[in-house]
Amino acid sequence: MTGPDTLSIEQRGICAVLSGELDILSGPRMALSLIRLANRAQRLELDLSGVTFMDACGLRALLWLKRALPTLRIVAVSPRVERVLMMTETYVLLADVQLEHAS
Repeated sequence: MTGPDTLSIEQRGICAVLSGELDILSGPRMALSLIRLANRAQRLELDLSGVTFMDACGLRALLWLKRALPTLRIVAVSPRVERVLMMTETYVLLADVQLEHAS
């Protein structure tokens, strides 16, 4: 965790591509930004392949976002995100079965 601007979100159609750190500083802002984006798009996919760090607060933000947007799909994850999702047994809840994995 380094600073408040450690996560970036790039919109590519209905996909939001996240890169950087998803943590206590960036998680809540990310969730609110994506709610606004989803309200305009009606559907949202997340590419987390560029996320280099995720803590419990980042996971909480993803869980909150999934609850707020039941149609949310996570379409790609980084190895670090995948590890957190597997350790917390939230992988099946949040991620599509056929994900792209970043190397």
